[in-house]
Amino acid sequence: MARIEIMVEEPSMREFLTIFLPAVMDKFWVLNQNVFIRSFEGKSDLQKNIPSKLKVYSNWHEPIGVIILQDQDSNDCVELKNKLVELCARSGNCRTLIRIVCTWIF
Repeated sequence: MARIEIMVEEPSMREFLTIFLPAVMDKFWVLNQNVFIRSFEGKSDLQKNIPSKLKVYSNWHEPIGVIILQDQDSNDCVELKNKLVELCARSGNCRTLIRIVCTWIF
């Protein structure tokens, strides 16, 4: 069975996704069965853990897709995404999707 690992930088994003995802996911994807949300203690903890997690996921017995969500904060979006892309490229060969969470001002 396929699996999705979602890595977020803080527990509050994990809580949001726990509520939001079931409303928008296909019925095939079920939280805590084949979709898992892993929260970390901030941006630096997330980035520190990406290499080891991706190495494990790359050697998993089933296909795993990894989604990494990180807040933009005061960073340049392009630079931040490039940093995460490079970190992932050096850390394993599983499929990754990186998204920078930005504030949308009306």
